[in-house]
Amino acid sequence: MKLFNKNGKRILILLVSLLIFSTVVNAFSVSPARRLIDYPEDLPYVGEFVIYNDELTSGKVRIEVGGEFSDYVFVEDYVHFEVGEFEKKINYEIKNPNNKVKPGLNGVSFTLTRTDETRGKRSYLGTRMALITSVVINVPYGGTYLETKLFTYPGDVNGGIRFVAPILNNGAEDVLGAKVVLEITDKNGKLIEKIEDVKNILVNEKKDFRTVWQVNVGQGIYSAQLFVDYGNGVAETEKVSFEIEGEKILLNEVTVNDFELGSVAKFEIAVKNIWDERVENIYAELEVYDIEGNLVETFVTDKKDLESGEKILLEGYWDTLEVVEGNYNTIVVVRYGDRLLERNVETIVSKEAIKTSIKIAGRSVTVVEGERTLTWTIIISLIVLSIVNLLWFMHFGRTKR
Repeated sequence: MKLFNKNGKRILILLVSLLIFSTVVNAFSVSPARRLIDYPEDLPYVGEFVIYNDELTSGKVRIEVGGEFSDYVFVEDYVHFEVGEFEKKINYEIKNPNNKVKPGLNGVSFTLTRTDETRGKRSYLGTRMALITSVVINVPYGGTYLETKLFTYPGDVNGGIRFVAPILNNGAEDVLGAKVVLEITDKNGKLIEKIEDVKNILVNEKKDFRTVWQVNVGQGIYSAQLFVDYGNGVAETEKVSFEIEGEKILLNEVTVNDFELGSVAKFEIAVKNIWDERVENIYAELEVYDIEGNLVETFVTDKKDLESGEKILLEGYWDTLEVVEGNYNTIVVVRYGDRLLERNVETIVSKEAIKTSIKIAGRSVTVVEGERTLTWTIIISLIVLSIVNLLWFMHFGRTKR
């Protein structure tokens, strides 16, 4: 599943390349001939990489091929080093597949596993398990093409389970009126709920499908799968399983007392712990929307702990200096641990009062946002791996001296 735009991919490829060329550890190291090639004009492709025997010891290196094009790669399985032999050049060929290949960036990787004959044990080449992406094959998208992935955030009985699915247009044409369908099934495959939406997604754009399913079933294991029908094809996610546990928290009411328009409104969210254990660090996030669906304000309450059976008030503050009278919708999300309880609260603002009424059903919202989280997670991982490789290099340098 590809969740990067083209620029993000090229940055990631550059970082991987720098990491690969910095690897000189554990007696053997490798210098791949990195290249980004295009399908189908650059195939068949002939390339090479060099394995270095840094300590000039004897040993055997096994070469395993992975990646989307692995079935079309021809390379020898083993390389043997004699004592004093410093390097081996490994040639490989990537054939042109006869069948249809997946659009996007497809990789060919080589995993090198070394057997040290002088020490009689197997070890992996490098702290990265020697996974070396030698060739990345760019297969162009034609026409319209969408990709998506589904994430779930658990809730409780009578609570809300949040579903988020980023949908990316990686094709060459805009997609208008894509039909999004989320299907929720029980452990026997019986359809429990179907949630639908419609999206317009421009070329290279990412839009999120977001919804909160108000749980109206019993405890147990359930599954969800998302389908996006865009006319020329259907993008679908893998089926995601999730568990519904017993209810732990009740959200009884949301109130605002002693209010005048233009002042700071204090929202009091009454919650009760109906679990048989203590719940720590419970708090609420509030989002206020106007009747047109525009976000007006967000604020967060303080964090508190609840003993079993205890009822408390979570307090959050909204500055209404520039707020006008009218009807609003407030989304209240109560978070505790890795769980959440979400409610929509009808909010009526007048000059001398804010009246609230909790609505049972949640709502679906569309949010267009960047891809920072996943990209930065991988970049940070690469930086950490680079530091580990440097430490290994320093360690073996001292050993040699």
